Amino acid sequence: GNGNEVDSDTPEDVVGALIDDNVTVGENNNIEKDMSIEESFEKSLKVLTDAKGDLKEATEILEDINDDIIKAREMHTKRLSVFVSWLMANSLCHGEKVDMQDIKQLWTNSRKITDDIDKCEERLDILKSEKEDKVEKLEHLKKVFKQATEVHERNSEALTKLQASGSSGYATNVAVMLAAWILFKHV
Repeated sequence: GNGNEVDSDTPEDVVGALIDDNVTVGENNNIEKDMSIEESFEKSLKVLTDAKGDLKEATEILEDINDDIIKAREMHTKRLSVFVSWLMANSLCHGEKVDMQDIKQLWTNSRKITDDIDKCEERLDILKSEKEDKVEKLEHLKKVFKQATEVHERNSEALTKLQASGSSGYATNVAVMLAAWILFKHV
């Protein structure tokens, strides 16, 4: 995924196709069934690897949004501080008289400062909305990752049982894939 859209598939749809309930180890260990278990293992490893990458990417995007929110809040606070300082500096506390030109200048400066504050507030609203969307997507991806992990662990167990039962047509490939899975699991 590119990190910008929530997949329409539910986690069940994503990993459901990887489960082959008709394959059981221990009865009629023929090449076709061996390949089915091996293929299920390979597919589930790919789905798991993709899910892990998607989860990492979504987490990084959310962290970036959180950083942007912090920066936007800081900018908003600075703009408010500028406004308060400007207001205090231009207050008419001592009965000073102000002509129309001065009032226009005060209004122009005030408007610029308040427009900047409005822009900061709009940016914060956009970031908060974006964060809500990304949190929702992250939760979805966590479910996909969890299910992919469960399916792959079942496929790994089936493959290990198949290996132990004496099927050796692809034992070398299986050993490499299991080693890759063990390394992947601990990364």
